[in-house]
Amino acid sequence: MEGNILVKRFFVILITILLLAPPVLASADVVIGNEFEWEHQDELIRLERSLFVVNGPDGYVIAREEPGSTKDTIKSDWDGFEVTVSLDNGTLVYMDSVYVLKGEYWGVMQTGHHVYIPGWILMDDLLMYYDYKDFAEQHKGELYEFTGSIDKLQKVDEFCLWQWPGSDRARILYVVDEYSDLDDKAAIRTGQAYMDDNDREWVYITIWDGFTSGFSRGGSAQGWICLDDLANDGDIQAFNPAPGPTKWSPDGSVDWSFGNESTSTTSPPSESPTPMPGEDPPPSAVPPNRTFIDTLYNTIFLIIFIASVIGFAAAVIMIILILIKRKKSKKT
Repeated sequence: MEGNILVKRFFVILITILLLAPPVLASADVVIGNEFEWEHQDELIRLERSLFVVNGPDGYVIAREEPGSTKDTIKSDWDGFEVTVSLDNGTLVYMDSVYVLKGEYWGVMQTGHHVYIPGWILMDDLLMYYDYKDFAEQHKGELYEFTGSIDKLQKVDEFCLWQWPGSDRARILYVVDEYSDLDDKAAIRTGQAYMDDNDREWVYITIWDGFTSGFSRGGSAQGWICLDDLANDGDIQAFNPAPGPTKWSPDGSVDWSFGNESTSTTSPPSESPTPMPGEDPPPSAVPPNRTFIDTLYNTIFLIIFIASVIGFAAAVIMIILILIKRKKSKKT
């Protein structure tokens, strides 16, 4: 009778593991590192900005397995495959840190929430891409803390989120629906404000709801709104266009080339908005030559891994149950 109870307990626990393991593993981040990066963590210099645009002398760059390498392929730590990561000029890439090799600065690409192979790119082959932080830095003397009311947001069906006031970049049209909780003042956080030359007031806001896009970091949705034309019904034209990309400098100095095309890329960069952390890198930064066989290989590997975890857990549970049974037997 006691043996039957132990068997029942074993199967209940095993079934629980079978039900919980797939969703837990599926939601986990499969982020693949770079061997050189892990071995030289203490020598890396963290970048203060992440978004760059490719600007190689040959019209493209090839990411390397490690700084200084001339090898055209990178070995994946995940499946052992050799892949070539070739990026055309104008491609937006996300960089994490730099490593100094013989006076040259090499940057390592950021990883995302999927199997993604990071590589190393010479920082001289990249240009800095203007974003909302650069706008705030350049106009810091014109920005002020907002102390007014944003009750207008509760009376509209939609409003426009700008990357910065008068930006010429992509904008997000935020549609207010039953899932929006804009009546709750705590759901909207205001930041700095800006007054343009036409006396239109702009406010930077963060909305804490289920919306998942924005132009900043943290929260649910972030961006600038024009309080005098929330939905951009007046078709506000870009009056603060982004300057052309410019060279990165190790000392942190920035010289944006407003109206100067001398540092522009061969191909114009994508106009897609800057993703928030946790979102995937742009498709162009993902190795383009991943094949169906590679995907199948990864799937099989994942299945074997899940089966191994479940088998190990089952063995541990069985041993524990046997030990409990023996302990009870000795007492009787």
